Amino acid sequence: MYARTNYLLLCCDRFIGYSGGRASWHVEVLHEPAPILDTISVVDRAAIDRRFENGDQCFLVHNGLKCLGCVWGHTGDCYIIGAAERLSLDPQSVYLYGVFTIEEMRRKGIYDAIQAVFFRYYMERNMTRAYTMIEKNNIIMKKVFLKAGFKIKSHIHYVRYHKRGIRYVHDYESGKMAVQYITREPRDCAII
Repeated sequence: MYARTNYLLLCCDRFIGYSGGRASWHVEVLHEPAPILDTISVVDRAAIDRRFENGDQCFLVHNGLKCLGCVWGHTGDCYIIGAAERLSLDPQSVYLYGVFTIEEMRRKGIYDAIQAVFFRYYMERNMTRAYTMIEKNNIIMKKVFLKAGFKIKSHIHYVRYHKRGIRYVHDYESGKMAVQYITREPRDCAII
């Protein structure tokens, strides 16, 4: 399988969040699988189970019948497959990933509500930093994250064939660039 990806790794050192947004949505925080998660079309059941086994939390909005939007939070070291990025998170950091809103509910404040609860949840647990990763060309989410206080940390271009690949990283903070040859996924951290 051949894949080519371009990602931006973003970091937020202060949680701003949103105070309200355009609509008021009830956000649930799940710590274990629930039937409503089966309505998320972009993640299969095995991946959902693995996320909870890793200790991840799911922040979601639903209407009782289906999931309208969700976000996942991970603490601890993890490896992001699509970018071949290993994040070594300190105890005060969280990785925000898996942002999803069903198409007909976009631009109705669902993500704003989820993000506010996400930040509040982790602030109450003494988290002070959040990381996320987006596709480089995802202009809408880039604006959303920059508005929330995230800053671009690095640009990752990854070309993969099966589980091997070449990874180019431009670190915006240091100005350094690196090329890495990836031969396998690590086995000592959560795989996302």
